[in-house]
Amino acid sequence: MVFDFLQSSLQLASVVIQLIVTTPTFFNVVFYGEFAICMVIRLLVYYWYANEIMLESINISTTVYECGWYDEPRKVKQMMVMVILRANKALGLDIGPFTTMTLNTFLGIIKTTYSYMMIMYR
Repeated sequence: MVFDFLQSSLQLASVVIQLIVTTPTFFNVVFYGEFAICMVIRLLVYYWYANEIMLESINISTTVYECGWYDEPRKVKQMMVMVILRANKALGLDIGPFTTMTLNTFLGIIKTTYSYMMIMYR
């Protein structure tokens, strides 16, 4: 995921730069524009679902607590408490040792792409 993060930012920036720098023929605009839009949509799908995984994992402990587990036998209570304690830590898809995939990370990729684009265009 680390390489995908870096590669996506650089590739998206280079495609947008090519779109800006090359002569604006119909083929160039359609090809580079379509490629950039497909890259953004692909990244959005990855990071959207990674964010949903994290949000749903946070809701597990609340859902288990609200199911009425405290009326069950002692053994079930112990198991449910363990589930609640374990579910308090959010699950997430990691980008190497750096961070987890969320929509904020997606926005970071877009911002990094803009920064790369400004550096390459100058």
